[in-house]
Amino acid sequence: MNKIYKKILMFSSLLSTSLLPILAISCTNSQNNTKDENQLKTIFITDNNTQKEQNWNIFLNYEHVNALLNLVFKNEADKKEYIQKQKNIPDDYLELIKNYLFYINNIVIMYRPESISKGGIFGGGLFGNNKNSKKVVAVSEFKNKLEELYKQNWLWFLFNIDKFVFSYNEDIDQFSGSIDLLTQDTQKNSLENSPFITLNTNQIEKYSIYEDKNDDSLNYIVYLLTKQGLILNIQLTQELDNPIDEEDEEYEDEDETNDTDSQNVQSKTKDNPVQNPIEVEISPFAEIYPSFFENQSLIKDFDLLNYVRAQIFSKNIGSSKKAFKIHFDDKYGGSPKRFTLVYVNNENTYKEA
Repeated sequence: MNKIYKKILMFSSLLSTSLLPILAISCTNSQNNTKDENQLKTIFITDNNTQKEQNWNIFLNYEHVNALLNLVFKNEADKKEYIQKQKNIPDDYLELIKNYLFYINNIVIMYRPESISKGGIFGGGLFGNNKNSKKVVAVSEFKNKLEELYKQNWLWFLFNIDKFVFSYNEDIDQFSGSIDLLTQDTQKNSLENSPFITLNTNQIEKYSIYEDKNDDSLNYIVYLLTKQGLILNIQLTQELDNPIDEEDEEYEDEDETNDTDSQNVQSKTKDNPVQNPIEVEISPFAEIYPSFFENQSLIKDFDLLNYVRAQIFSKNIGSSKKAFKIHFDDKYGGSPKRFTLVYVNNENTYKEA
């Protein structure tokens, strides 16, 4: 480099002078290019933020979102504060959730916890090369982070649900075989029985709310039927300050339901003022009926109200109530298949809603 520099200095001053404008132009062009790139980045970030804000505005107008927010928050100021906090969660959070799921998604951790440090089947090569496959994972820490997602950032979860990938997760009897065999069967079925499900929108087809009040708590289960037929559920629990007496309760007959426009299934109970906050938890598990894979039109006509009845009746003692669920399931091709959240596809973060 020094020799070249010395040779350049040996040129006549005229030649050196003649080179200056060219060097100056080159430098100016470089500065202009850098300036243009910075402007493009600014425009890109601005457009992304604008699109994100528009998507949030659309999302917050969904009926099921408003129903959830109104159940959880009785105070308008608290509701607005929570919404703003959820909107302010940085986009990097998607990448963090993806990393947590690499190691402790339900399929791997349920039967083969020792595979967590190796990334498991979903943290290894299934979704691409995982550079952190040898990383020692703080399982309890990652578990707590996912619980924070399900319990605290549930609104953000629903907003970004179109970026989540669910995998088949058979509900099996652990006493029917060895843990190793059960694990192999589960992992095999997760890949062969049905494809992974990625929701392509955060809109839903319909929703239903079941309400139940007992001596100690007020409970809701919100069921969401997605556009692709996946059924999600959200648990809401509120501890009661003043437990109610059984004599003061007005129970609805088990075969009667309150069928409203939003398909609410609610029990009639005595009003009881409670001040404790409602705790929310989205389940990482979901269900889909086999027939939905073959006939998407069934999703639009799906009887979500009777699905909720079937879920409630199946938990009660009595063959007639269990038969109701069996008959309902048969109508849609048999028992629903269980899926669980395993991955985050955040490649296209800023897409139009």
